[in-house]
Amino acid sequence: MLSPEAPSTASATMPGPGLSPVDGPLSPIDQRDEFLAELVQSMQAAMSSAHQQVVEEMDLRRTAQIDARRELAARADGRSREHAEQEFATIDQWVETETRRIRLEGDARLTARRAELDSSIAASQAEVERFVEEVDTAIANHRATIDAFLDRIAAERDPATIARLVDRLPPPPSLNKLVHPAEPAPERAATEVSGSRLVGVMGAPVKIPNRPKDDAAEVGTVPDPVSAGAAAATTHDD
Repeated sequence: MLSPEAPSTASATMPGPGLSPVDGPLSPIDQRDEFLAELVQSMQAAMSSAHQQVVEEMDLRRTAQIDARRELAARADGRSREHAEQEFATIDQWVETETRRIRLEGDARLTARRAELDSSIAASQAEVERFVEEVDTAIANHRATIDAFLDRIAAERDPATIARLVDRLPPPPSLNKLVHPAEPAPERAATEVSGSRLVGVMGAPVKIPNRPKDDAAEVGTVPDPVSAGAAAATTHDD
């Protein structure tokens, strides 16, 4: 497309209106050619100017559309950021609430488990104390019986009677029934503490080892001091 500032070579060499190349009057054909050349030049200049206006208008529309789209995206991003901030606050509050709930529940379960452990240990110690009391009572009764038996023998003067009484020496008390009391019921499983299943913070079950049971075999090997003493006394008498 030709620029209006750059006229064609043909128009630049054209003679003035009504003049021929030799400064003579133009013929009708030359006048028509000159008119057509000027018309083409004017049309090209108008087209170039219109094209320039279209280009400028398109640039303005492009800038306006891009600015509008960026503004729309900025408003949408702002709403998204505001909504996300609200969700962040909600999540933080949920974390705080759940942490507090888990801490309170954990403290309650620990307190209940400690109380159960203290009760179990107290019951075990009370059982041991009862056992000691029963053993001491059995031995004291046996000693009283032996003392009375020996007093009777000491009061006898007939050897035959004494011989018969020796055969009736009271046997020592059997401590096996005291040493082997009925086995206590197993401690309640740790997963049933406080009527609910112990669960960790991440959902994994917490296993608490059961209290070790008494070894009945080792307890059974405890020597009977009364029986041993009586056996030694009999051997010494023989």
